[in-house]
Amino acid sequence: MKHTIPYVNRKVRRYTRKDGTVWEKVYFIYRRKGAPDHGATLPGDPSKPEFTQTLAIYNARAEDTISDLEAAPYSVSWLVNRYLSSPEFAALRPNSKDSYRRYLKQFEADFHDLDFRTLTRNDIHLLRDEGRDKPQATNKLLAVLRIALGWALVRGWITENPADRFHQLPVKPRQKIWSREEQERFLTLAAQKDPMIGLAFLLALYTAQRQSDILKMTWAQFQDGEIRLRQSKTAKPVCVPCCPRLYDALHATERVAVTILTNRNGHPFKADNFKHRWHSISVAAECEDLHFRDLRRTAMTRMAEEGATVIEISAVSGHDIDSTQSIIDTYVPRQTQMAKNAIRHLENWEKKGRAKGQK
Repeated sequence: MKHTIPYVNRKVRRYTRKDGTVWEKVYFIYRRKGAPDHGATLPGDPSKPEFTQTLAIYNARAEDTISDLEAAPYSVSWLVNRYLSSPEFAALRPNSKDSYRRYLKQFEADFHDLDFRTLTRNDIHLLRDEGRDKPQATNKLLAVLRIALGWALVRGWITENPADRFHQLPVKPRQKIWSREEQERFLTLAAQKDPMIGLAFLLALYTAQRQSDILKMTWAQFQDGEIRLRQSKTAKPVCVPCCPRLYDALHATERVAVTILTNRNGHPFKADNFKHRWHSISVAAECEDLHFRDLRRTAMTRMAEEGATVIEISAVSGHDIDSTQSIIDTYVPRQTQMAKNAIRHLENWEKKGRAKGQK
């Protein structure tokens, strides 16, 4: 039967197994010139609900883009569309693109017809104050808005950037870390109900990497007892030796895809699906107040507690030296054990002084 779904191309790829047998896999590619998702691979096949849902989302985005092209000159919609089509936006990393697009579309939804040249600092202040209940998201929105308006400033469309040099809303640093008891409770439940989530936990705890990089980790990056990757946010190469517990867990995992972590269909995780499965185990393990991102902080805390230097910790986490020190100073809670270690060092110094005085 001929494939006739609008804006969808069918592509067949052939793979050869080690035993010489050949198998085929069919992919469906979204092809709509000018659309934000042009070239994206659709999930599953046309008989699957996720296929039709994703196709509908891609078409809706494409139609939004088309309507943006018809927006009134110098309106917020006009600016957003042109910035999203700019070389500067194209040069961003995928995660940054998603974040920028989300916040700009949020701003556009409220002010689409407004002439952005009339925006004042007072307007930005009001936007900031109205978002005080969600300070972190509001700060990100203002940061992205500053970049877009700065882009307009360089082109001479405005004479000053009203979002420049803004004081961010105060955000209380999150200092949650996983205790050993919470860790083992979560891992026990995961081993029984969802081993892949347990493996994700171990990868996060013993590599101190971000969720986006962990979900993309491939088996090819795991070699000779080490995991080598280039961080998606910083583009920095990182090499993390695997501790025995993580090494054994990886060797016990069947390799069913290019990525280490896979969903139940053997495909790489989508962020939303991973979040849903993680939450299910968190609820069952009574760890709802702890987040996946807390594992990165937990790993750094434990390394610091055991006497790892800032340079050593940064070699694992991928931060530069100054950033690592700032993170430790700001986010790593001062644990009782760390205080005991410090006093023990002080006692040792006193003992050495008394020993010298007795000679």
